[in-house]
Amino acid sequence: MLIAGCTPVRTRAPVLDAAALARSESVAAMRAWSFTGRIAVSFEGRAGTGHIDWRQDGPFFVIAVRAPIAGQSWQLSGDASMAQID
Repeated sequence: MLIAGCTPVRTRAPVLDAAALARSESVAAMRAWSFTGRIAVSFEGRAGTGHIDWRQDGPFFVIAVRAPIAGQSWQLSGDASMAQID
């Protein structure tokens, strides 16, 4: 007698096609990168939009968020061992 709950579940590692593998390797090799965009945030019934600027250079990062209507801004900076918010 075989009980289905006792049989091992077989899993397979995801198979990446050549384009996905090349893209993955390219991203992993990037040391410095950045992006700029818009964000939407909601918390405890309050919501707003703003701008985000993220700069990464190896382990070092600076993330700046600005809420233009509220006139507020925050900056988070640091590396793999520490972070500071201003």
